[in-house]
Amino acid sequence: MLSVDDQLLDHFASAGPGLCPEAAGRLGLHVSFAKKRCEMLCEHGLLYESDTVYDITELGETYLETRE
Repeated sequence: MLSVDDQLLDHFASAGPGLCPEAAGRLGLHVSFAKKRCEMLCEHGLLYESDTVYDITELGETYLETRE
């Protein structure tokens, strides 16, 4: 995991479901990089994507709680 992964998870945990380009803009990331990281987080079950909208999963929430 990269620090940007934590930032993306934090974003979706606090902002709720949203689009990857929106998250990228708020975090100062290039959209294509953020999209790749969101896809990776989905593959590991920390985010899920439905119709291009991403949201954090229960596993993602648990990760954020145990990280601190």
